[in-house]
Amino acid sequence: MAYTGLLHEDRRQIHARVVRAIETVYRDRLGEQTEQLAHHALRAGLTEKAVFYLWQAGLRASAQFALRDARACPRT
Repeated sequence: MAYTGLLHEDRRQIHARVVRAIETVYRDRLGEQTEQLAHHALRAGLTEKAVFYLWQAGLRASAQFALRDARACPRT
């Protein structure tokens, strides 16, 4: 696999470019890409962005579980 043959710094640069590309292409819908942005920012060593996107991904996941739980509750 080509990725495993890359130097660590080259991998980081690729992940940083992916973050920039996602932020550009999906700039109006970043909320849909939080998990991918978090992953690539973390791998790129972009600490502040990684923390921000991980937080956003957590909020999104929490909201999805809350909605699922609310739907499962019996109505009185």
